[in-house]
Amino acid sequence: SEEAALALARGARSALGVDIAVSETGITGPTGGNAERPIGLVWIAVVGPGDRELAERRVWESDRVGNKALTAQRSLAMVLEAAESSGS
Repeated sequence: SEEAALALARGARSALGVDIAVSETGITGPTGGNAERPIGLVWIAVVGPGDRELAERRVWESDRVGNKALTAQRSLAMVLEAAESSGS
């Protein structure tokens, strides 16, 4: 969920004492999905300076490896967006 992803990112930022933290949670497959939470559903959250928080819901339609790669790529892009907007 969005709440879980944000809580994970907040916790990582606090525990590690870093400016920006990212988290990912979801169901990358090949099993574990249902009608409400389909395979490929992920939440990505980034927490940065000034209490800036971003969270995105994505539903990828690849296999497990592809879903993980797409999630990692989007996570890094979100970290860059947060860093650029904060001037870090």
